[in-house]
Amino acid sequence: MAEVEKKIGNVRQAIEDGIADAAWANERLRDLLAQRGELQGAAAVTGEPPQIDVETAMAYRSRTERLFAQGSPAEKKQILRTWVAGMKLAPERLEVEVTYRIPEPVMHSVVAGAGFEPATSGL
Repeated sequence: MAEVEKKIGNVRQAIEDGIADAAWANERLRDLLAQRGELQGAAAVTGEPPQIDVETAMAYRSRTERLFAQGSPAEKKQILRTWVAGMKLAPERLEVEVTYRIPEPVMHSVVAGAGFEPATSGL
């Protein structure tokens, strides 16, 4: 969401600065605003957190491990962005606190009731 907001601000600044291709800027702004609306709608989902069965989590883990073993550096970074919500360093205790999140493909499969299909399946 923050990335989309930043892009919206950049396009608005370019328009204010007198960008030569105003039609492109307006179209891009409409696209970004639509994207922001979709993200806000997804964030507004409320209710009980989904319960993921062990088989689904283990299958996703297995595919993730395969990607780390065989994937390119860009693919590895993307999968880390999917799984890791945040990291805190505590050098005085020699610890790293990692906060994980449920990857979007898993979340969508649970919420929508569809079959399990991770983001890495086509790679």
